[in-house]
Amino acid sequence: MVEDSLLRALRAEVRRRGWHRPPAGRMAVELASHVALALGGIAAFVAAPGLLARACALVMTTVGSLGITTFTHTASHYAAVRSRRLNELLTYFGYTFFWGESATYWWHKHVAGHHPVPNVIGSDPDADLSPWFALTEGEVRASRGLLRFYYERLQCWVFPFTLAGMVFGMQGAGLRFVLSALADPSRRSRRHWIDLGVLALHWTVWLVLPMFFFQPLAVLGLYALRAAALGYAVVAVAGPGHLPLYAVCIGVDEPSEDYLLRQVATTANFTTGWLGRWLCSGLEYQIEHHLFPQVNHAYYPQVSPLVQELCRRRGVPFHTCSWDRALWRTYSVLATPKRLEPDLEALRQPVPEGLAASSPDAAVELRHQSA
Repeated sequence: MVEDSLLRALRAEVRRRGWHRPPAGRMAVELASHVALALGGIAAFVAAPGLLARACALVMTTVGSLGITTFTHTASHYAAVRSRRLNELLTYFGYTFFWGESATYWWHKHVAGHHPVPNVIGSDPDADLSPWFALTEGEVRASRGLLRFYYERLQCWVFPFTLAGMVFGMQGAGLRFVLSALADPSRRSRRHWIDLGVLALHWTVWLVLPMFFFQPLAVLGLYALRAAALGYAVVAVAGPGHLPLYAVCIGVDEPSEDYLLRQVATTANFTTGWLGRWLCSGLEYQIEHHLFPQVNHAYYPQVSPLVQELCRRRGVPFHTCSWDRALWRTYSVLATPKRLEPDLEALRQPVPEGLAASSPDAAVELRHQSA
């Protein structure tokens, strides 16, 4: 992939403004508030006297758990704090210990697998929902018989129900990944052993120990409710970034070598208020995250105007909409799968007259945008 002078200038400007240094105090407060809400919700659920109170407690712990998950996403990209080891520790805490999801599987699937090739069908593991769901017209056409009928008529109705099992699916995939890595001398590392140990700690703390104090079915029931609710919450935050129709899908043979175009055209933002920003930890700024994955999410509101100006100068489409519309468009793709975009260059928009797409003074020009 080719990075042009304007993108390089923007990277330099982001660093000049100090946005590569995470705000330690704010990050500590954010994580502490998420953990307090998640644990407080569990305690409230256990102590709640009635169904309505328990439902409110479940919402409370789900909100906190989602906050931990999105915060951990930043840590998995080594952007939550300055220390690389502490970012890894936070990833093991937020994903492996709290969620039961393998951190090494996440690094393999999302950080190394998804980010270089977002929405590239055949390469992006995050865009592969087969055989359960088809996101593209090509997947539908390649199916036959009952499977094709399911894709065309039923998958949009089935999808909402499957989200309740999403967390369990990711837990199973992560465990299989860790065990297969440990069984292979050429792949296993200290990280995989740590991952397995923290997974064992997760099962002990969240399932085994509570059974000494509560009925086993009650413990399993609460665990399942938390996991199911978290599945819906995670998709509500992560889905709008790549699933809507305007976040195009491309094939592995798509010819464009323009890094900016490939990242931005396949990705989308959504807008939210301060509460949503606290909850999403930058995932509402999916475009900025893909261009600057190692920049802390606290700075994305400041980075975004510069990215939009960059896209305007390069004629690159920049998609954003309100969160509610983004959710509807996320769901709509199950009823109307996308076509593969054969040539991203066809998506370019006209550069406004008199606005240079690039210039020798690109860094200076960008420096004065949204100052």
